[in-house]
Amino acid sequence: MKLTPVLVFVALLPAAHDSAAEPIVLYYNERIPYLETQANGEVGGLTATPARLLFQRAGIAYVWKKAPAGTQVYLIRENREPACLVGWYKNPEREKLGKYTHPIYQGLKTVALTLAGNGKLGNEMTVADLLQKEGAVLLIKEMYSYGQTLDALIRRYQPHTAVATGENINMLHMLIYKRTDYFFIGEEEALELMRRSGYPLKDFKLIRFSEPLYEDPRHLWCSKQVPDSVIEKLDAAIDQAGH
Repeated sequence: MKLTPVLVFVALLPAAHDSAAEPIVLYYNERIPYLETQANGEVGGLTATPARLLFQRAGIAYVWKKAPAGTQVYLIRENREPACLVGWYKNPEREKLGKYTHPIYQGLKTVALTLAGNGKLGNEMTVADLLQKEGAVLLIKEMYSYGQTLDALIRRYQPHTAVATGENINMLHMLIYKRTDYFFIGEEEALELMRRSGYPLKDFKLIRFSEPLYEDPRHLWCSKQVPDSVIEKLDAAIDQAGH
């Protein structure tokens, strides 16, 4: 099944919910354009909308709850309730902690975001050259995965890093205040983040890599308390939407 950076669930019709089943908690944090609380109280976005429509189509009761990304990882690890995180990458370490559905979203290429006036960094580089750039500080998010390929490259080249605990808007402010030089981000997220930042677009530049660096597919990452039967229903709905 090939996913594209558009919502693939729009045509799905809601199925009847099993009212006796305990609702699955869908944890999220505000992360435009993937997850955003809307004016009507619903959660929408590039990963939130497919997830919501997927649960409706599969007839599985759910409830949204907001939590920081680090807390979400802790909750999956603790396995105290049937819960899923929306739009997370898959890696071997995470697979030990929980269960994954089939992909719900495939993003665009990964880019690096920096300031336009940063003379250390060009507009187009290889990932290896960027990670080995002398004097350049990479900002990484605590307990975050950038996809298996990029995670492996960061481990290999071991660039000078700074760690952020907040969301991407906080990371953008760290760029503005020149506490770091760049961070990795999906292209669609970078464009929306710059647009809503309140700063002129000309203040920033995107580094597009000379070799394609595609994002990993994004999944629902669920606690082990989510029954296999629920994962199977969700996967079936995903597969149906992809045909």
